[in-house]
Amino acid sequence: MKKATYFIVYAATLAIGVLLLIFSQEPLTRPEPLTLRSIVIAAGIVYIAIGVINFLFSLRKKETPYGTVKTRPWYLTAMSIAAVFWGILMLAMSTPMTTTLAVTLGVSLIIAAFAQAMWIAGATHTSGVSGWWYVVPVCVLGAGIIDITLVNDYARLGQSSSTACVLSGILLLCYSVNGFISLRNLIHRREKAIEKALCEVSAEKASAEAGKESTTRTATDK
Repeated sequence: MKKATYFIVYAATLAIGVLLLIFSQEPLTRPEPLTLRSIVIAAGIVYIAIGVINFLFSLRKKETPYGTVKTRPWYLTAMSIAAVFWGILMLAMSTPMTTTLAVTLGVSLIIAAFAQAMWIAGATHTSGVSGWWYVVPVCVLGAGIIDITLVNDYARLGQSSSTACVLSGILLLCYSVNGFISLRNLIHRREKAIEKALCEVSAEKASAEAGKESTTRTATDK
């Protein structure tokens, strides 16, 4: 279920990135870019959906192949709440957020970057994913900061919004591709880790049973 959720989220992110590139010139030609406003609303829905789903998952305890139960990291819950809050703002204030689109995209990229970095951090801890996967979230974070700083001339918001659309669109494409690849590798690594853990557990049980049988035979012989 969770893997399917991430797949849907990365697919939606890919679609939003493509749309931002396609309609990046709309702020220069229309005083009220309705298409970009629709994209802002769609992005808000995505943030709320993934935030709610991750929040529910963060409340569930995780059972390892060894039989131990672990609680989810607190920062997953915090990021889920932040995503829901930002998604609600995007829906409730879609018009002003479209007017200052560079800031909206900048904050959205920053939240997305932290979310993917935390997901990779958890995967690295449990499945040994390479630290190179952090490169894309760091670049997305940098792009988000750049987007926010583009709004330095409120008389030319259209130009800053158009530039932010291009930059954000490219980074969201990279973000999505990185997510798809890391998700596939994570699934493969976790399957191997679970298989290894199950083999170790089976070996320990076999060893314990052998020891028990040996003790029983020794007691019988006496």
